[in-house]
Amino acid sequence: MSELGKFIVIALLSCSITTIVSIIYITLCCFALIYRFDCSTAQTIVHNSDYLLILVYRQYIKDDTCFGSLAIPDLMHSDTVFVLISVSLAFSAASLLAALSLIVAIFNKECWYYLDFGTYVHTGFCVATFVVDMTFAIHFGLDYTKLTDRLNADILDEPTKYLIDMLRIGAFLLIVLTMKGFVAHAINLPLLVPLIYYLLRINTEQKEPKNHIQEVLNVSTRDSESWPIQNVAATNLEPVKNVQPSNIQNEEVSQTSDCEFLPVSSLQGHSKPQAHFGISPHRPFTYSEGLTPTMLRSKSPKPPKPYTPNPDYGQ
Repeated sequence: MSELGKFIVIALLSCSITTIVSIIYITLCCFALIYRFDCSTAQTIVHNSDYLLILVYRQYIKDDTCFGSLAIPDLMHSDTVFVLISVSLAFSAASLLAALSLIVAIFNKECWYYLDFGTYVHTGFCVATFVVDMTFAIHFGLDYTKLTDRLNADILDEPTKYLIDMLRIGAFLLIVLTMKGFVAHAINLPLLVPLIYYLLRINTEQKEPKNHIQEVLNVSTRDSESWPIQNVAATNLEPVKNVQPSNIQNEEVSQTSDCEFLPVSSLQGHSKPQAHFGISPHRPFTYSEGLTPTMLRSKSPKPPKPYTPNPDYGQ
C-alpha cells in the first residue's frame, strides 16, 4: 500500500472515532446544560438505585439557586463545572466539524488541495480536546482525593460516610467520563503521529518531481548562456579539410623529407601546435599512421630523372 493509501486509511479511522465520540459528548453536554436550570429535578434525596446519579447531579450540575442543590465545601462548585462543560461542548463541536470536513476532502478529489489544512486542523482540535478533558478530569481527581481523605479521617457518622462515599465514587466515574473512558484518546492520539508522518511523506514525494524539473531548467539555461562562447571557440578553430588518405600520405612524406634538411636547432625551437580551448580537431584516419620515416622513404616513389638529350656524335 502506498503512502497515500495508508494516509487515507488512518485519516478515516481517526475521523470516525472523533465523529462518534464528539456526537456522544455533545449530547451529554447539552443534557447537562438543560438540566442545570431545571430546578424541579431531584428536589429530595430518594433512597433507591438512582441515588448515586441524583447525588452527583445535585453536587456538580444543579444550579445553586435551585432548591435541593448540594454544595459540600472544598469541592468543585457547580459554576466551575458549568464553565468546563461549555468549553468541552465547544471543542467537541469543533472537532466534529473538523473530522467531517476531512472526510469530505478525502472522498472528493477536487478538495484534495485542502488535505494539508484539514489534517492539521483535525490534529489540532484532537489535541486541544484532550487538554480540556485532562483539565476537567484533574478537577474531579482533586475532589476524589479530598473525599478519600475525609473517609480516612473517621470523624463522620454513618449516614455522612455513606454520602461521602457515594460522592467519591461519583467523582471517579466523572473522571472516567470526562476522559472518554481513556480508550478514545488512547487510540486516537497515537493515530495522529503516523497521520502527520504520511502527510509529510506525500508532500515530499510531490515536491521531488518539481525540484527535478527545476534542475533541468537551470541546466538548460546555463547551456543556453554558454552556447555563444562555444560558438566563438568553434569559429577560432581552423576548419579541417576533407583530404584523401593518399594526399595525407604524400604530405607526411614531403614534410618528413623536408625535415631532414632542417637544422636541429630549428627543430628544437619549433613549438607543437596546441588545441584551442582544449578542443583538438579530428582528422581522418590514414593507413600511414605508425610508420617510421625510413619506411615511408622506402615506399615513396622516386622522382623521375631529368631528361638529357642524346649527344650527336655526327657533328
